[in-house]
Amino acid sequence: MKNEITIVGAGIIGMSLALVFSSKNKKVTILERNLKKSLSTNRIYSISTTSKSLFEEINVWGNLNKTNKINKMHLYYRNFNQEKSLCLHSDKREIGYISQSNDLMKALLKEIKSRYYKQTNPYYAAARMWTDAIIDPLETRRWISIGIEAANHAPIDKKFNMGILQV
Repeated sequence: MKNEITIVGAGIIGMSLALVFSSKNKKVTILERNLKKSLSTNRIYSISTTSKSLFEEINVWGNLNKTNKINKMHLYYRNFNQEKSLCLHSDKREIGYISQSNDLMKALLKEIKSRYYKQTNPYYAAARMWTDAIIDPLETRRWISIGIEAANHAPIDKKFNMGILQV
């Protein structure tokens, strides 16, 4: 299986991008130096309604433990008087959301793991012709015997070098 996209950094943006590309059937690898630290960092994020739609599309929004809705927002310029303020509100729907970053990160990681386990299932791989066969455990000896017999009749052209293995 060939890697098509490599993302450096498993923050909120990196993991979100990985899920978007994965939804488009791209093979994605994420590189992160310290995932434990990224998951333990806790900040407060405001999330737009458009970002909420993206998180719904990549199956993350429903896994968030707690979000707060924003229905009204006052923006003040410098000395907090009413003349220099802007008020945004909606009576019919939210204008945004508030969420903790570690909750969002855990929901993203949960979805990534879910897709990973689904895609490493042998039936998933076989359906995409990534494998030659799925062997019944009761048939293992017969298949190994066939493999050994075939190897005995095939000359070794060059030394086998494993190199880098990607799962």
